[in-house]
Amino acid sequence: MKRLKIFAVILLIGIISSGFLYTIWPNDGNCENITLTGYVHEQPTGKPAVNCSIAVFNCINHDDKVFSESKLFTTTDSGGYYEIEIEKSCQMYIRAYKEGYVIGRSGIVRAAPETEYNFMLTKGFSKKKYFLKQQEVSEIIQ
Repeated sequence: MKRLKIFAVILLIGIISSGFLYTIWPNDGNCENITLTGYVHEQPTGKPAVNCSIAVFNCINHDDKVFSESKLFTTTDSGGYYEIEIEKSCQMYIRAYKEGYVIGRSGIVRAAPETEYNFMLTKGFSKKKYFLKQQEVSEIIQ
């Protein structure tokens, strides 16, 4: 009986630790055929941000755990909606830019077959050159 209790405790610890490692691991592998969608709205009105530029810094995990990055671009439609197809990704970093507003930044987003990320832009000053600055992406991933 004592051995059974010890085995149950060890099994429970193994399950809990594997779940913990899964949540803190930087990625859980590449996902294929991703549809990234979302809406961009202006604050405080909540109106759609029409013709807002969207940049996706896409990261792909290779067997040797080295990331490669690519940039994908699109713009929002009259409803503030954007959609972009991504062939392969493990995680991504998304930005939204519209003149007269502060650049919207997502942080790291894990790839899933149906991924959604929405932005609420606030009025302010941003330079377009910072919209495409990739340095922040490398700093976050490392």
